[in-house]
Amino acid sequence: IEQDYRTNMITRVFIGYAADKAGLKPGDIVQESSSAIGREIRGEPGTELYLVISRPSTGEVFSVTIIREKVCLGEKR
Repeated sequence: IEQDYRTNMITRVFIGYAADKAGLKPGDIVQESSSAIGREIRGEPGTELYLVISRPSTGEVFSVTIIREKVCLGEKR
């Protein structure tokens, strides 16, 4: 994912990778994280990341656990 570190809003979700598989969408806001919010959301592949997400478009608040994976942009999966 890419996010705006000032607002913690997710700005881009890479299709087929962990955040996409967890159902995260651009516009979602990271409210809490088991890691420091910001650049620490990225981490070692295979490690767990717990997030509390708010989705302003629906008012929904939910939690997800993501298993980080290496993102290889420009390569076929």
